[in-house]
Amino acid sequence: MKLFGKNLSKAEIRKCTGSMAQIADIELSRLNGGGKSDLVRIARVRTGGGLSFTVILDRALDIGEANYKGTPVAWCSQTGYTHPAFYEADGNKWLEGFFGGLLTTCGLNYAGAAGKDNGKDLGLHGRISNIPAENVFVKKYWTGNDYILELSGEARETGVFGENLLLTRKLKVIAGQNTIYLEDTVENRGFKTTEHMIIYHMNFGYPLVSEDSVFSSPTKKIIPVTAVAEKDIKNIEKITPPSPAYVERVYHRLMQTDKKGFVAVNLKNTRLKTGVKIRYDGRALDNFIQWKMFGAGEYVMGLEPSNCYVWGRAKNREMGTLKYLKPGGKQTYKIEISVC
Repeated sequence: MKLFGKNLSKAEIRKCTGSMAQIADIELSRLNGGGKSDLVRIARVRTGGGLSFTVILDRALDIGEANYKGTPVAWCSQTGYTHPAFYEADGNKWLEGFFGGLLTTCGLNYAGAAGKDNGKDLGLHGRISNIPAENVFVKKYWTGNDYILELSGEARETGVFGENLLLTRKLKVIAGQNTIYLEDTVENRGFKTTEHMIIYHMNFGYPLVSEDSVFSSPTKKIIPVTAVAEKDIKNIEKITPPSPAYVERVYHRLMQTDKKGFVAVNLKNTRLKTGVKIRYDGRALDNFIQWKMFGAGEYVMGLEPSNCYVWGRAKNREMGTLKYLKPGGKQTYKIEISVC
């Protein structure tokens, strides 16, 4: 294991520490400062390599703030880690609890724009991020000279006469390194085929995002989502300073996979010499959404692997891009988020 610029064996590290919590750890706790975040369960993760982040257990193990050697990486909204008890599914009410963070998961039965599908009203971005996790488990162990930290749990998106979907999530880090390994499995526990949409809404903010930042990706095709995005497509790679008048731009990017079927995208701040690399399975997540929102106070770049388009479930059904899970069917997603 490489720690603090030096390669050390398990035995050498144990001689230098009384507990591995001195180097890297996962600590479970609750917020108790009052307001809408009161009593929200969280886990704080330290990798020992400079990366630390907060997992929100009561929000399906999504990831909130993250920083690398004291530099913030994720954009955090003004809502804070709102308790799921305040969630309302109607229309765009989802935004009232959208904390941003390193990861907000959208889905599982529907995602994207609010609308009506098959006579049912569907709110923005689905329910899963507002469902508390159960069967939360922390595991800390050695594999050779590597110390592994794992956090796992389940979130059930269910309803009588509706879908019965189970999300099983595992987050893993290796001490001394700065990569989050995320593995999700979505299973249809019901007895009817059900629609399945998922968006990994990753939100990066200042100072990682600034006019000094450069985004790179193996893009094959760009599809603007709105008229504003289409009009400004010539500036798609440009990152501007925050402006109160800025109107969000959203684009779909169809990506070229590597020989293993994975896609890697990079966002780097050339001035800070700090960046983020997202590597994901492009076979399961066959679309990528870029959200440019450079407004004052809402200054964020969203990088979002997905299995759907952001126009909502009815439009995906119409386009033939809507995914389904048969009874007992499972789909696994793998994503790596590296900061350096």
